[in-house]
Amino acid sequence: VKYVVPCGIKSENKQIPEIIFKAKKNIKLAFLEGYFVGNICPSKRLRLSTKSEKLAYQLMFLLNSLDISAVKMGFDGGVYRIYINEDLPFITTNRKRNKYYSNVIPKEILEHLFNRRFQNNMSIDKFKEFIKDKDINGFEWLLNGDITFDRVKGIEEFDYSGYVYDLSVEDNENFLINNIYAHNSAYGYLAFPRARWYSKECAEVVTYLGRKYIQQTIKEAEKFGFKVIYSDTDGFYAVWKEKIDKDELIKKVHEFLDMINSKLPENMELEFEGFYKRGIFITKKRYALIDENNKIIIKGLEFVRRDWANIAKKTQRAVLETLLIEGNVEKARKIIQNVIDDLKKGKVDKEDLIIYTQLTKDPKEYKTTAPHVEVAKRILKKGGRLRVGDVIGYIITSGEKSISERAKLPEEAKDYDVEYYIENQILPPVLRIMEALGVSKEELKNFGKQITLDDFFKIK
Repeated sequence: VKYVVPCGIKSENKQIPEIIFKAKKNIKLAFLEGYFVGNICPSKRLRLSTKSEKLAYQLMFLLNSLDISAVKMGFDGGVYRIYINEDLPFITTNRKRNKYYSNVIPKEILEHLFNRRFQNNMSIDKFKEFIKDKDINGFEWLLNGDITFDRVKGIEEFDYSGYVYDLSVEDNENFLINNIYAHNSAYGYLAFPRARWYSKECAEVVTYLGRKYIQQTIKEAEKFGFKVIYSDTDGFYAVWKEKIDKDELIKKVHEFLDMINSKLPENMELEFEGFYKRGIFITKKRYALIDENNKIIIKGLEFVRRDWANIAKKTQRAVLETLLIEGNVEKARKIIQNVIDDLKKGKVDKEDLIIYTQLTKDPKEYKTTAPHVEVAKRILKKGGRLRVGDVIGYIITSGEKSISERAKLPEEAKDYDVEYYIENQILPPVLRIMEALGVSKEELKNFGKQITLDDFFKIK
């Protein structure tokens, strides 16, 4: 015997030797083929069984490393079972590759969907029968998707102030990077101390390499003739230092891409995202762009959130369209001032003042009060029914009490707090944008001096 490779003593201690994980792909496949021949259970699907928890997780890891992702693990009667729902290089069943989804729908999901009590969970087949004769649409995501339901055992918060790198691959959120197991966010996973494959060192390598290569790329772009106006962890926006037409600019972009991609590591590539006529960059990850077809792309600005009144969203949208399409700063300022004036004169529709906030827990469990919590408590006091996850709509009315106490259901609201809506709904979503262009809060509120920015938005 030339080599002895430890694989564990007794069935519950079995493990895959470390040398297999470091081997080439053909060696890994040969190992799996030998393992399958001796252990596979005959059934309609491929299944492996073991009493060793470590071996079960190692098999999942090894299969994923070979791009075999339609895999799930079960545990019953002290035995771990690995189910594989796709063909393998050495076993052909002529089945179409299929992602796994849960074979039952929890009764809590059913109760939330239909607003009634259910005694038991329901299988997918029974659910299809249940809705067959009902006039119910919109369940394709449940029946045909790849959603797996699992119970949340707990949610914890922890302080973190660094970057989070979100990496994903097409059609599969589980993947491996140099034998590092990741799910959605490689850095976030590796940096989380309670993660199964936590590694502070690996997380630091991710941030180091990302920072290193984006800085190198920006330096090369500046040398090539671009002026970088905004950069992030995985890309940047730039203009050409001199005035040239669009066709010439696109040509130079592709010349630069060919040059820089020849210098970047083999699996790393800089891509051309698009050509934009104008852009406003407020802070990190908060910006708005407009492309040559007048499509506006907005990142990180408040109007995409639900918990803002419609008047805030409408105002911000109008301001952005005026700035990006027309390039008119003065007109954008006037839009904001007119909305404030309409609020003061009572010319605003009630529907545009409703703020929507979701209940994330039972109203009695909130340690601190909030407008939607107070409204929810009043609904329950009157005999109404609410569930966690329900969205509460309310209007902040005028008065001397706290904001939470002045939150009313839309049908109960007789007026609204003008100052609240100016300070908390109208100004915050647009103030960052206008301040970036040199317009102050006082000018917007008090209709002060007029401004002109002649050199603003000169990029054509």
